[in-house]
Amino acid sequence: MATITDLKGPAGTLEAILDEPADGRTPPHAAVVFAHPHPQYGGTMHTKAVYQGMKGLTRIGCAVLRFNFRGVGRSAGAFDEGRGEKDDFEAAVRFAEERFPGLPI
Repeated sequence: MATITDLKGPAGTLEAILDEPADGRTPPHAAVVFAHPHPQYGGTMHTKAVYQGMKGLTRIGCAVLRFNFRGVGRSAGAFDEGRGEKDDFEAAVRFAEERFPGLPI
């Protein structure tokens, strides 16, 4: 089950999708924050490897948060040579911690 959401990022809104275990009845046993490949080389949260990884992780009962780094897709901001992208990832982890308190991230 996928939910399109927006995260509060340090450079503005980050476009994100939260995928939860497919059966919809069992609560997730872990939460995963899945970052995409380098944005300057075409990486997005929809990259095939990220998508297939998410499918496998939800199949085994994990909630998976995928997001676009700043400047990718609908995410605000511009590429920051990795510095700002680290901050984006930390914002995504905070979101996952708040959404799934007590679960391993």
